[in-house]
Amino acid sequence: MIIVVACFRSETAWIRTTPAMRVVRVRPGAPTGFEHAVAVDTPVNLLVSAGFCGGLDPSLKPGDLILATEIIHRGQTIRIAPALLKRAQAALDRGGVAYRPGPIVTAPRVIATRADKASLHVDTGAVGVEMEAGVLAAWAQTREIPFLAVKSVLDPADADLPLRTGWDAIRRPGAAIRVGRAARDAGKALGAGIEIVTQEFGGAK
Repeated sequence: MIIVVACFRSETAWIRTTPAMRVVRVRPGAPTGFEHAVAVDTPVNLLVSAGFCGGLDPSLKPGDLILATEIIHRGQTIRIAPALLKRAQAALDRGGVAYRPGPIVTAPRVIATRADKASLHVDTGAVGVEMEAGVLAAWAQTREIPFLAVKSVLDPADADLPLRTGWDAIRRPGAAIRVGRAARDAGKALGAGIEIVTQEFGGAK
């Protein structure tokens, strides 16, 4: 069984499920207790942290796909198994899905401003930032479950995240529309990448 984990419906909307895979939604930050959500009766042969992220590398645009080479989490680095990473990269290349390999940093809070993104990029060398992959990667590592992280850029390094609360969407309808369009594009890119990766690891129909 392949388990794909994300937080929001907008992140999973474009992910096509199959009998060999399961999509699980968790709260942002993958809090303690998420293990119950991903537990299944059959063995897990791959755990994938999917979803949107903030771009830290200035060259990344909204909708660009990141395949994590390592996860920086709480001052530690969890490296993706080289053989697993190589296989995922080859599958994406064959499928014609563009992606950027690189480190991802898991933050304890939303990194919303250009200044914070720039600082985090300098401090960690990561190309993207999100809030769940580190917890999931650590959990998978202790159980010797193969792990990948596939993320799609929602907000690039040179832009502040315009909506930080539910009220912002009401107060700034124009920004809400722009974010909705960006989420659609990011979701489509994510869905394409996840489909290729999961098919490669046994999640085909």
